[in-house]
Amino acid sequence: MNNKTTVISTPLRSEVSAAANALGHKWNAEILYVLSLSPQRFCQIQRSVGGVNPRTLSARLDDLEAENIVSRQPMTDCAGDQYQLEQKGLDLLPAIEAMTSWGQKYSASA
Repeated sequence: MNNKTTVISTPLRSEVSAAANALGHKWNAEILYVLSLSPQRFCQIQRSVGGVNPRTLSARLDDLEAENIVSRQPMTDCAGDQYQLEQKGLDLLPAIEAMTSWGQKYSASA
């Protein structure tokens, strides 16, 4: 086994931290995955993610919206809003797919 430690350069460390912050909060990866399927209303996201408290979901969506990862659009045919991925959110999808593959490969239940 190789015991050498690789040191990540400061600019790269900063970039990794930015991605980790976007995905690191509990529920964010699940929310982004659900929104990758199609734009969704709040109740649809909550139902799809499962187990998330409405207050927590609202806070996570607000955070993602503040980071321009998701956007909230008013519904024209009924009351309420619809959430969808912005380009920054779409650009995170390969990272989520890689996390999914890793989880499938190394999950304790696998």
